[in-house]
Amino acid sequence: TMACAWGNLEIVNLLLENGANIDVDDGICLVHAVRSGAAGRAVVTALLLRHISLTWNYRAVLDSVKYGNIVGLRQLVAFGGAFLIPLDLALVSAAENDQPEIIIYLLSVGVDVNFDSSRALMVAVRACNIESINILLQAGSFITQLTLRAALRNGTPDVIRVILRSANLS
Repeated sequence: TMACAWGNLEIVNLLLENGANIDVDDGICLVHAVRSGAAGRAVVTALLLRHISLTWNYRAVLDSVKYGNIVGLRQLVAFGGAFLIPLDLALVSAAENDQPEIIIYLLSVGVDVNFDSSRALMVAVRACNIESINILLQAGSFITQLTLRAALRNGTPDVIRVILRSANLS
């Protein structure tokens, strides 16, 4: 697990060649590799190629988003690993953590911008993440009553301006 967390491909391969169990703790090694960012990219690929159990895959997907690891997220989606968690929840996480590049990627692979009554937009508004708000609105996210309330309750003047402008209420 530590070799995965450090993104040390050489040690991971050495351990795997000598019979290490990559599915220990439900495949937590994949989560650690994703969290390690750029250092773990090759480790993520190695684990996926060796058919690591994707039991904890939802955590790897959400951690990819949380830590801004778009390469790790793309790897998981390409290997079909993102099917244990709806990518819609990853969009909500990306909006909350202000990860615009990941929001754009998720929308490009068909995630519904209006999932759960435009929950991603509401979360971005609550977090005052202007760039994420703009991307979601440009992608066609609906402004709901909950989003308006969140903007008025939690938003900065900039957030409120963006919402009002988009809703043609200014």
